[in-house]
Amino acid sequence: MIERVCENTLKRLCRQVVERHNPPIVRLKGDMEDIPTNPFKSFVDGEFGWFDTYLVGMSKPRAMCHDKCVAFFDKNAEKICTAFMREEYHSDVEYAMFKTMDFMVLFQKFLNWFADKRREFQMQFNVSEAKKQMLENGKRPNSHGGVANLLKTLTKTMEKQGASIQSIAKVQYTICMQAGIYIPDEFIEDVAVALSVLDGNEKTQV
Repeated sequence: MIERVCENTLKRLCRQVVERHNPPIVRLKGDMEDIPTNPFKSFVDGEFGWFDTYLVGMSKPRAMCHDKCVAFFDKNAEKICTAFMREEYHSDVEYAMFKTMDFMVLFQKFLNWFADKRREFQMQFNVSEAKKQMLENGKRPNSHGGVANLLKTLTKTMEKQGASIQSIAKVQYTICMQAGIYIPDEFIEDVAVALSVLDGNEKTQV
């Protein structure tokens, strides 16, 4: 969901390639060499657009949590996009543009990649039995009944203490791993997924 914040950063990486292929503004007198047209001239012209329509009617604390998560993605967008390029296109932005030939196609590839990362993240949890009970009973297993309240309490306490959204995500992640359930807040989950991507990116570069 919040990974869509990375759109502008991905577009900026592509613009650098577009600019490299632009013909020179000034040419020497008598230079008759044919200059090829820019194959990526209109690559970033399309607008995907990202609107927080789901924020309508959201409570103030929830909206504040969302804003913190957005700020996290804004700060780390380039690292996340770099990880995407490394895994999917051998760290070659121009190659990614050549393979897709349209920014909206490339951005959808990015969204699909992050969705895969989210599924991989969720698979770390032992949720098969939990999901079964939720379908049968319409609620979470009784053994996990207090986890959601614990997360809410800890999150409020950490927010009052001025903790970063990264710290909150790590705490929720640890608690949910121990309880064997999904992280209940999708905004926090997005941050936790991004943190796992960044952690993997750092290990690759070591």
